[in-house]
Amino acid sequence: MVGGWFAPRLDAAERSGLKSWSVDDIAEYLASGRNGKSHADGPMAEVVVNSTSKMSDADIHAIAVYLKSLPPGSPEPAVLPPPETSINAGEAIYAHFCTACHETDGAGAPRIYPPLPANPLLQSADPASTLRIILDGAQTITTPRAPNKGSMPGYAKELSDQQIADVTNYIRNSWGNAGSAVTAEQVANARKVR
Repeated sequence: MVGGWFAPRLDAAERSGLKSWSVDDIAEYLASGRNGKSHADGPMAEVVVNSTSKMSDADIHAIAVYLKSLPPGSPEPAVLPPPETSINAGEAIYAHFCTACHETDGAGAPRIYPPLPANPLLQSADPASTLRIILDGAQTITTPRAPNKGSMPGYAKELSDQQIADVTNYIRNSWGNAGSAVTAEQVANARKVR
């Protein structure tokens, strides 16, 4: 945990690691802060802007090859699914607030709006980073390799703790994702972290 953000796994874990990322996906992310699977935010955005985006292609590729070589570490924790009522409520919130950018199927627009299916961040054991993004919004970083900006508004003022828990449960458990239940209490605690 760093400043309210949870660092996802870098090993080859099935759901919450880099198993589905190729060496090129990792290299693109480190060079530009985004790829077809995710965007850098929080402390990782700072790492990309101030460090990895300034590295040579050869160095970035070497880091990507190393990360891709990491075997799966400890088993991913068992998922304790949220109640169906939370998922249903979250689906309605998602339809109202999120589909314009992330699409009904969660596909988004890779490199502009991150796709949600098979997203390791969403499936992390700790939902802190997902909650940070939903509460505070996200600003796509700009780097020489990806100079265009993008943003997502924060919903801390528009949605209650329960609504944010519900939409988080929906995106963490849709499109093949699997994430343990998020509670309104977790959201309330996340609001206090700045």
